Order: sequence, then C-alpha cells, then structure tokens
Amino acid sequence: MPFGLIPDTPEEKASGLIFPSYGQEQVRGLSLRDLGWYFAINDYIHARLTTDIYSKGGWGIKSQAVYTKRYRFNGGFNIDYQKFVSPETELNPVNYNTFRVQWNHSPITRGTGKFSASVNAGSTSYFNNVVNVNNFANNVTADLNSNISYSKTFSGTPFSMSANFRHSQSVQTGEVRLDLPTIAVNMNRQSPFRNVKFEPLKTLNVAWNFNMQNTISNRRQQELGVNNPDLGGAPSLIDFTVENFGLLLKNATNGAKNTIPLSSNFTLFNYFTGTASVTYNELWYLQRINYYYNPSEERVDRIVEDGFNRVGFYTSSFAMNTNFYGFYNFKPSSKIQTIRHHIAPTFAFNYTPDFSDPSFGYYQEVQVDKSGRTQRFSRQQGFVFGGAPLGESRSLSIGIRNVLEAKILNAKDSTSENATKKIPLLESFNINTNYNFAADSFQLSPFQISARTSFFDRKLSVNLTSNIDPYAVQSSSEEGGPTTFRRINQFTWKNGQGIGAIRNASLNMNASINPRSGQSPGEVRDEITQDFIQRGGVVDEFAQNEINRIVSDPSQYIDWDIPWNMTVAIISPIPVRSTTMKTSHNP
Repeated sequence: MPFGLIPDTPEEKASGLIFPSYGQEQVRGLSLRDLGWYFAINDYIHARLTTDIYSKGGWGIKSQAVYTKRYRFNGGFNIDYQKFVSPETELNPVNYNTFRVQWNHSPITRGTGKFSASVNAGSTSYFNNVVNVNNFANNVTADLNSNISYSKTFSGTPFSMSANFRHSQSVQTGEVRLDLPTIAVNMNRQSPFRNVKFEPLKTLNVAWNFNMQNTISNRRQQELGVNNPDLGGAPSLIDFTVENFGLLLKNATNGAKNTIPLSSNFTLFNYFTGTASVTYNELWYLQRINYYYNPSEERVDRIVEDGFNRVGFYTSSFAMNTNFYGFYNFKPSSKIQTIRHHIAPTFAFNYTPDFSDPSFGYYQEVQVDKSGRTQRFSRQQGFVFGGAPLGESRSLSIGIRNVLEAKILNAKDSTSENATKKIPLLESFNINTNYNFAADSFQLSPFQISARTSFFDRKLSVNLTSNIDPYAVQSSSEEGGPTTFRRINQFTWKNGQGIGAIRNASLNMNASINPRSGQSPGEVRDEITQDFIQRGGVVDEFAQNEINRIVSDPSQYIDWDIPWNMTVAIISPIPVRSTTMKTSHNP
C-alpha cells in the first residue's frame, strides 16, 4: 500500500484562473476583488490581469507583471485603474476616475553603466477613494515619489555622468513636481602639473562638476508683487491636463550650474604648510527678473525678461599652519624626565567679493515703499540654482592648539627599553576665534576655548569648553525701572571689564572600560585631529564639536582591536551668570 500521493506536475509554471475575494465597503458596497487570469508567459516574465466589481456602480482593472533575467536585472510593473459612478447618492454624488502606476527595476551591477527605476505615481484622488484594508502602508501614504536614473563611468577617463527623472507628489495638497531631467557630468580631480618641480603647481589639482535641471511644477508662480502676503499660505495649483500643458511649461524653471574647485598644498619657508583653494561657480539661465516700484499699489513688482543669463561668482581661501615644540629636561634622577610642549597655530583667510554690487548686474536696487527706502533684490530669485551670494566676506580665522606631555620613569621596570613612559598632562588646549574685516561692527567673534586631559592610563577623559565674549557690556536703568544691559562695540579690556565675559561653559567626563587595552577616547581624538590637520583642515569650533561628537558616540568610531567596550559619559553645563542684553552698534 502506498503511504503518500505525489502529483506529477511539470517543472514550468502554469497559467490559470485567479479566484476572487469578496468584501463590503461603505461607499462602493459589496465587492468581488481580484477576479482574473494568471499568465505564465515564459521563464522570465509572469503577469496577472484582474478586475474588481462593486454593487453600487463601480469597477476596476489591475495589471501586474514581474520579470527577471539572471545576472542582469529584475523588476515589476503594476497598473490600477478604478472608476466609480453611484446613482444612489444624489445629494452627495460620487463620481471619479482614478489610477496608480508602480514600476521598479533593479539591475545587477556589471560594466560601467547602470539603469534603475522606482516609479510610484497616480492621481491624487486614488488614496482618498480607493482603500485596501489589507494594505495599511498605501492607506496612510502622504507623498508619492519616483526616480528613474542612469549612470555611467567612462573607462580610462576621469569623467562620469548620471541622468535622473524625478517625480514627487503630495497626496494631501495635490502639488506635483517633475524634474525632467536632471543631468550631472563630473570630472575627478586632476593634477595637470604633477611633473613640474615648483611645488604649488605640482600639487595643484582641479575638478569640474556640471549640473543641469529642468523642473516642472503645478504650483502657480506669484505674478504680482515680491513676497506678496495677499496670496495666502496655501499654494495655488494648476491642474495637470492637456489644456494646461503650455502653462505648465511656462511655469517651469530650468538652468545649469558649473562648479570648478582648485586647490594646492605646499611648504612655505621650510616650516609652514599652506593650502590655497578657489571655487568658481557659474550659473546659466534663460531668464532674469527686472524689478520696479509700483506706486499705485505701494509694492515692488517684477517683469521676467527672456534671454541667456550668466551668473559667475567665486570663493577663495588660504590656510597656513605649523608646529612648534618646546622641551624642558629634568635631572636624570628625577621621576619626571622631560616635559614636551607642542603648539600648532593655524591661520585661515577667506574672501568672497560682494556680488550684490550693481557693477556685477546680479542684484537690483529698488525702492520698496513711498518713503523712498531701497532694497537689493536678486535677479535670479526663485530660480532652480539661486543666484550669487549677497554681501562681502573677508574673515581671518585663528586657532592655537596646545599639547603638554611628560616622560616619567616606569616604576615597574627601570632597566629595559620600557624604562620610561609617556603620560598626558594636557592633551589639548585650544583657542579659536574669527575676525571679519567686512563687518561694520563687532568684527571679532567670541573666543572658543576647549581643554581636555585624561587620567588613569587614559581611562577617564575630561573635557571643558567655554565661550568668551570680547565685547563690553554697558548697563543703564531708569528711575524705578529694571536695569538693562546692552552689548557695545568696544573691547572689554578697554572698559575695565577684564579679558572678556564667559557666556557659556560645560564639563564633559567620559570613562571607557574594556577587557584589554585598546584606544581610549583621548587617543581616538588625537588620531582624528591629527588626520584632519594633515589633510589641510582647520580645527575651528565646528570641527572641534564634530570630533567631540565622534569620540563621545562609540557608534561613530570602531576599535577592532577589542571585543567590547563600555563608555560612560557625564555632560554638565557650568552655571554662568547671565543677563538679558541688547546689541548696540554705537559705542
């Protein structure tokens, strides 16, 4: 007697009938869902075609397909069309045609080109009317996003390119944005003078990035006024129809952006390391804006002028750093053998011209009210890549980093190669500030001071940060009223208020425990800081905060030499006496 029956079925998939499921909805009534046919076309493509029927006058048709080719690509394509007309709701008739399209295509990486797609588009009313109780994610979807991309690297050259077709749609507001297309061409950094002996030219490298974008949106552009509050907060939208196609194209914004960064590293006077860099940007548009004052409406209006419009601007910087070492040697019999003091000053100058000057033609000085007050407006306001920066920048950043270490006798072993060991006295003491030559007042920024050291073989790390304001404070009071303080454009040491006022301070203690010796937080910080400086970076307030964040968060840095590590951190602000102040530009 056989103990089982095994059906003899062919290895290939078979086509066949798909039985429906039934249900009930409040609006569309009783339903039969997903009645249709499954098509096993071949080993690479399978599809299904199904329909939905509702008792109150609605129907829908859905097509779903999946495809795959081994070692090449795979994907799927879905279309859902729903129509509903209810004659039974005369007081509140329901009548809609709605659809949704989904497509995903994932390639298997091979060669130098790659094509991928993720499309999720449809009519806004789809998610408001078509509810599937079995798909929670679809029912709560607030935005639809799609992206079709192609990228290619040209072998043997420094060039690569990518093209993207993007779509984003808000289900709640109905606002749609299409980026058709976005094209990027990049050239990796090149050193055209690598064989020249002159070091600034030898290390000079240049790159090039080109981006072109055409954006179509159904958000209606503001035609009257500049930042007109009468238009309200909700966007005015244009329906996506064939009749409005010309208006949508007119409403499109497009442009191109070229970015050329140049940089060079070199040695100055044998002891200084210099880094010079210039970044040039050029924008290409087919329009620009002309502004004028409308006296009858007492507002600024604008006229769009067609024609090629080029906007070129640049930023430049020069950084210089060096290292000083000082040693103090003790007697051979002393437990402390040597104390070493390491000073690393850094100077960085950044310069950007004032491209809002009328001589460049990128901004326009316009009267804004009947009193005659004027204001500068960018002639590329609202364009896809914006315009040139407003205002001049001439700033000098100054930073001084100090490290104090000692070499002491090893009490456990005073005869071998490990007779001495190095201990940190002050792992870092940093002072950073900035002086803005282009500012009309308060040119000197507050001093950022940070100190760090460690104890118990670097198991406990202690960090102290503070902010010192170099400008004086002047008090005033009215009879019977509270005392007010205002910050004035004079230094504290000229007004008998010391070297500055401490505005904030904090203390951070960080302890690390691991089963065997690994990198302590102090060693990690030193390693990251030294690597950052060697790459030409400037250890300013932002860089110091980022380094502290990486050291304080174990997930940001992994020491593979230890099986586990436990870190305990205590961060506490230090109470500082504060007063409510006003800033005054007059001394």
